[in-house]
Amino acid sequence: MRVDKNQIRFIWWEDKDGNKYYPPPHDISRPSDKYIYYHTMMPDIHHEVHWVPTADDIRNCDHDLISTNDEWIAPIVGRRCKKCGAYQTKEEGQPWPDKWEWGTVHICTNRSSFEDNIALAMANSGNYTLKESIIILARCCERCTNAFAFTYNVPGGYPEYSLEWCECNTECDYCKPMEPGKYARIGSSPLAVWP
Repeated sequence: MRVDKNQIRFIWWEDKDGNKYYPPPHDISRPSDKYIYYHTMMPDIHHEVHWVPTADDIRNCDHDLISTNDEWIAPIVGRRCKKCGAYQTKEEGQPWPDKWEWGTVHICTNRSSFEDNIALAMANSGNYTLKESIIILARCCERCTNAFAFTYNVPGGYPEYSLEWCECNTECDYCKPMEPGKYARIGSSPLAVWP
């Protein structure tokens, strides 16, 4: 099994339909208001998802779900809208300003694990660096993990398109683009057809 190195991404944007935009290196700016989710995934396998509101989202929000926080150094105080992520700051004793500043809404944080023996086998093959191997394994599904184990001669895996592979019923960005109906072969006999 091989992964196109262009699929190894640490930062990407996503629209409400799940369409992804991968920014060029060193550019994390929003490509357009269509992309509302910002993903970061770093080599420590920490994955955060934030909703990034547009100026219209902030302007149209009624800001009725407010939390105060102690992130600010006195005499500055702040509050954040839990609906749109915008925030306001002021000096203690002063009225709150009319304008809300841009912010984000934290959706979730995930931690992923990976099979270190497969990551080392992938890196030792020369096909990927250790960092790339860890990122690939942290993002791949059970089906792909087993295919990588088989490809890199780690016990317990199975080949792509084998019966086990087809019955696994997991899916990720690495195996999703594959063509349905493709055969896996050992020698000349087909093992299975992916539905």
